Amino acid sequence: MLKLITGNPLLFLLIWLLIYALLLFTLSAIGEWRRYHSRRQPHTKETDRRFSIQFPAQSSGRRVWPRREGNPTPVLIAQADGPEWLPGAWVVNRSQGGLRLKYQRPFDTGQVLRVLSSHAPSKVLWADVEVRNCRQGRDGFELGCQFVYAHPLNVVLLFG
Repeated sequence: MLKLITGNPLLFLLIWLLIYALLLFTLSAIGEWRRYHSRRQPHTKETDRRFSIQFPAQSSGRRVWPRREGNPTPVLIAQADGPEWLPGAWVVNRSQGGLRLKYQRPFDTGQVLRVLSSHAPSKVLWADVEVRNCRQGRDGFELGCQFVYAHPLNVVLLFG
């Protein structure tokens, strides 16, 4: 039988075309079956439980990046046009979009500050942040700050 198939090229081609046609028919039948059953079963929109971080909707105009709490990290801050660094500030929480700082005196909303992590290597530059809100806290003032421009994740991680 094998000699008959391999010895006759026309028969060999015909068998392979038949196998190819059966394969295409099977795949299209599977696709139609899936499409039919996906229309019959209503889709329930459930959150994916594999991921613990749920990003908020961007249409709300509020927070885009999730906050990360952690140990307070000491930082140096300076006013954008100021020549000196002011010690005593702490990063209380952080996200990819900004920082929450704790400091003993208030800053005006809209003011731009430079923030430098105390743990940063000497070649890392400061991050420019804009004060979005300032509230009286238990041990000073809490400054909600947004990064003026995007920073790579390795720079953000220096803040804790």
